Amino acid sequence: MNMNTEISTQSTEIERLLKITNIMEIIGCARSKVYELVKAGILPPPIYITPTMPRWQQRSVNEAIAKLAASSQK
Repeated sequence: MNMNTEISTQSTEIERLLKITNIMEIIGCARSKVYELVKAGILPPPIYITPTMPRWQQRSVNEAIAKLAASSQK
């Protein structure tokens, strides 16, 4: 197998990035609460596309919410 074939067969799935307003809607809280949850380590930190453009990886947010749900059921 040559290098081009190896590259083309690798997964190139692109993950959706969420805005702060998406996070606020999903969790049902204010902007300041989202940042409190990030500071507390409950939500993952955002990826800054530019200095004023934070985005969250959807997979990471889903994992954090699932972890919260599991811990609240104990």
